[in-house]
Amino acid sequence: MPHFLYNLWNTYSAVGRIPRKVWVLGLTSFFTDVSTESIMSVFPVYLYYFLGLGAYGLGIVEGLAEFISSVLKGLSGPLVDRFWGRKKGALFGYGLSTAFKSLFLLSTYLPGAAALKAVIAARLGDRLGKGIRTSPRDAMLASVEGEKGRIFGIHRAMDQAGAVVGPLLAIPFLYAFGFRGVFAFALIPSVIAVLILGLGVPEEPRYGRRVPIIQTFRAANWRYILGISVLSAGVFSIAFPLIAVFGESARLLVDVRGRLTVVMLFFVLQNVLYTASSYPFGRMLDALGPRNSLIVTAAFLLCMDLLVASLGLGMFQVALFVSLYGVFMAFFEVGRRAATALITEHGAYGQGMGIMHLSSGLSLLAGNTVFGYLWSRAPWMALAFSASMAALSIPIFALSARK
Repeated sequence: MPHFLYNLWNTYSAVGRIPRKVWVLGLTSFFTDVSTESIMSVFPVYLYYFLGLGAYGLGIVEGLAEFISSVLKGLSGPLVDRFWGRKKGALFGYGLSTAFKSLFLLSTYLPGAAALKAVIAARLGDRLGKGIRTSPRDAMLASVEGEKGRIFGIHRAMDQAGAVVGPLLAIPFLYAFGFRGVFAFALIPSVIAVLILGLGVPEEPRYGRRVPIIQTFRAANWRYILGISVLSAGVFSIAFPLIAVFGESARLLVDVRGRLTVVMLFFVLQNVLYTASSYPFGRMLDALGPRNSLIVTAAFLLCMDLLVASLGLGMFQVALFVSLYGVFMAFFEVGRRAATALITEHGAYGQGMGIMHLSSGLSLLAGNTVFGYLWSRAPWMALAFSASMAALSIPIFALSARK
């Protein structure tokens, strides 16, 4: 067997040893992402081109959405450790997101200004639910015995597989019924996800004893949280590459639905690469450790930003941009979660995940706001800002403890 095939086989042969809880949580995330990403594949274009919100406004909405999500992640983490129970917290969050997604469908029946308000409320409400559910779900994953990179890698792969399937299933609904069809379809898998979690995972015992925040991580490991926060300031929403795709597609297609289909297919491409990269990166993290893996992640973002800024945003360059973005997001999402699981003290997984998500989310809010403003002036300026944040995070990770 050729060496690269042997390595590939070794990478994926361990998947069968993943515990049942990880598979159930993975399926929950799969169906949630079928729903969410079918909406997100058209959301930036719907908001930017059809409802008239500019790039700066889009950056504020995306940053605010991440801010709300992150604040709730920070609050829900300690609460589920001591009071709520992890399953109850996650289940409530998934249910809340499902309820708010109905506002996307409602917006298609409303006039311009009211439709814009409904869509923004739907986006923020969906992120509210995500903020409540993420820390308890990640704490449930962190409590599973085994290599954390492998566990979070397979979960992120299943999560993003839904992001591949969702937009593909939504395309026929777009052609048949327009945006309304996509938003109506998205409600079905969201309900399925809630049922899977409710029936498939038992409640975990609460830890009970409060772990002081300062003791959530050992002193040297707080540098990881600082590094992740700085890196997060340079991580921008997929909405910006997708806007570039829609704009460039006008050179090839006149029909709006054809251009939207191109956007959705590019979104699928990004998620295919995200899915394919998640599990191998998780295995790499187990081998290299969190410090070196996060340095690789930051260096990847730095190189991607500089490359795309130097090439410009023609159709080929946009395709490259979206592809590299998919790989980077796998590195970033698996890396920050698995690293946090490794450095968090036992019994404080919810609190640890909450602190990481809160600090990271505040940076995402600030970063996306700045990125959106700079993108509206010149995309290369926004990419230069992202690259500078990635570069600043590298020495912070280098000074962090090995675990």
